[in-house]
Amino acid sequence: MRVGADYFAAVALSAAVIAVVSPARADESPFASIYTTEILPQSAGEVEQWATWASSKPDEQFDELVGRTEVEYGITNKFQLALYANYSWTKIVPKGPGAPDGPVDTTRFNGFSAEAIYQMEKGSLRTVLSKAVWAAFQRATALGRKVNQ
Repeated sequence: MRVGADYFAAVALSAAVIAVVSPARADESPFASIYTTEILPQSAGEVEQWATWASSKPDEQFDELVGRTEVEYGITNKFQLALYANYSWTKIVPKGPGAPDGPVDTTRFNGFSAEAIYQMEKGSLRTVLSKAVWAAFQRATALGRKVNQ
C-alpha cells in the first residue's frame, strides 16, 4: 500500500487538533451571569429563583428589584419545559428639580414566559470536534486513495 503526502498531512492535522483541544473543567457558578442549558433527567423537576437589584440614578433615590421564579420539568432525558413567573418592584424618590423620574413605589406582575430545550448532541466540545476531525481524516484518506489509483 502506497501512502501519499495527503495522508500524512491529514494525520498531522488530526493529531494537532486533538492535542490542542482539552476538556474544560469547572464547577457550578451560582453567582455568575451565564445561563447554562443543562437538561434535567426524565420526570425530574426543579424550581429556581432569580433576583436582580438595580440602584442609584443621578438626582434620585432609585431601587428596583426584578424577579423570576422558574419551574422546570424533564419530559425526556433530552427535552425539558420551563415556565417563568416575572415580577418587579420599583421605588423612586426624586431629589431636586433635575430628577429624571417622578415619585414611584410600585409592585408589578409582568407576566409569564416559557421555554423548551431539546438537547441535540450529548457530549462535550472535544467529542464533537474529534468526530469532525475523524470524518475529515477518513474523507481525505478516501480521496487520496482515488487519486493514487
